[in-house]
Amino acid sequence: MVKQEWTAERIKELCLEAATISHRIVEESGEKGKQEVDNGDPVNTATAADVAVSHALVDHFRDSQIPAIMYTEELGRKEFSATPKFLIGIDDIDGTENWRRSEGVMPYTTIIFVYDKPQPCFKDALVAVMQEHTSGHVWLAVRGQGCYFKKKEWKDFRRCYTSGEKALTRKTAVRSDLYAMRE
Repeated sequence: MVKQEWTAERIKELCLEAATISHRIVEESGEKGKQEVDNGDPVNTATAADVAVSHALVDHFRDSQIPAIMYTEELGRKEFSATPKFLIGIDDIDGTENWRRSEGVMPYTTIIFVYDKPQPCFKDALVAVMQEHTSGHVWLAVRGQGCYFKKKEWKDFRRCYTSGEKALTRKTAVRSDLYAMRE
């Protein structure tokens, strides 16, 4: 068996496939997917779709044979290798309550990120993908290559540009909570 190299490009493709899987599950789950399930956490609501996305993405990454540790919000820690080289994090459905209650108006996403160390610092982030389910849009960032955006109807990703600011200030703050935006 030939040992496969885990390049940033290969991991990017694996993450984009995972985003597509999550979007398909959320779209197909319908009202049944919005049913709450007991996850033992009185604060964090989990739905059938949260759990289904989590299981599917664990299977996806495990089947790829990536040497990693993976954390999902719903299933916790999973180890795919005795000698992991990567850490994968998944928020199955970020904004579950937006999805359950807003009739498709409020955003909700699946967030996937990969660090190139099993015990990382922020600088070790290699790839991040965010699949926004309401619109079908996808954001992608790859260390050293930049950030990209793809609308559902576009064939290709387009480069995103930033302000160049390096400090988190009122000027650079991002708000995604539409209810809190009062300025």
